[in-house]
Amino acid sequence: MTINCRACGKKKNKFIYTTKKLPEYIWPSTNEKILKSSCKVSICKKCGHIQLQKFSKKKIASFYGSKTFVINNSKEMLRRKQKILKTFGKGFLNKKTLEIGGGTNPFFQNFKKEHFILDSRIEKKIKKKFKKNAIESPFENFKDKDFDLFIMLHTFEHFQNPSEILRKINKISKINSNVLVEVPNFINYVKKKPYYSIFHQHLSMFTLETLKNIFHINGFKLKKVLDNQENIFACFYKSSKKKSIRNYYIKNTTLIKLLKKKLKKISIYLNKNLPKKKFNIISAGGSSTLLLHNFPFLIKKIKYALDVDKRKKNSKLPLTQIKIISKKKDNKLKFINLFSIVNKAI
Repeated sequence: MTINCRACGKKKNKFIYTTKKLPEYIWPSTNEKILKSSCKVSICKKCGHIQLQKFSKKKIASFYGSKTFVINNSKEMLRRKQKILKTFGKGFLNKKTLEIGGGTNPFFQNFKKEHFILDSRIEKKIKKKFKKNAIESPFENFKDKDFDLFIMLHTFEHFQNPSEILRKINKISKINSNVLVEVPNFINYVKKKPYYSIFHQHLSMFTLETLKNIFHINGFKLKKVLDNQENIFACFYKSSKKKSIRNYYIKNTTLIKLLKKKLKKISIYLNKNLPKKKFNIISAGGSSTLLLHNFPFLIKKIKYALDVDKRKKNSKLPLTQIKIISKKKDNKLKFINLFSIVNKAI
């Protein structure tokens, strides 16, 4: 079966892999109605773009529930800012800027009249700080224009129609406008965190090659790669010159085969090396949820998950009976770092 590619638009996307059934909402919860289903992965035979099956807008909204636990990491934002200024100079960020998807943890921490935030859901404290510059709306409905800079930090992989988003950015931007984008590096996650490489919220999975492809298709050229390790952090600029794209179908098909091999290897290792009796784990975030449901035999082995984030206290990991505690109830309870054990298998 083939479907339309979200990058090049050709009906060349072939389904090649289906995950185990995973929670559609991955954060700790007490009241979310959580469903479980498989992610179906396809790769475009024309350009190599990797994507999940098509979901309705209502379905996609349900993946985010009423509450997410995005880490407000100001140090990480500062690191990004320093990289940008070192590469492009002090004046690069002092332009009319639209940050798409900054409703929880915006790049700009302080209000400036030339900086705008657009998201479908914006936290109250951000609305209060940015006032009229905080716009709660789908990007598809946004009508302002003449922006010099666009910022998308861990937003682009969530769009159902990423090419459509880039076409709109092209339309409302100035000549030589720039786009700063950061997405998970799919190659890195397959190699180092295969259990966290595919889940419902990420509708497209990018390598640097396929990220360049989708920008080239929609009128942008690569200006600079700022990072290409755990995440791909890059800057593209608007260009009237057409840029050819390359086909990464075979390369990315091989990458999916590696993913399956890694998951099988971890499963065998865990079955051999974990305690036979029940145990408790450290950490209760989305990565823990995905780890457990990729290897469901783990779920019945765990009673408690210890997490320093007090917002998670008295919740449970999705679709499990694993209780989340913020401090050890008993000194006799032993906790293991499950991720460290998995890393030995990888």
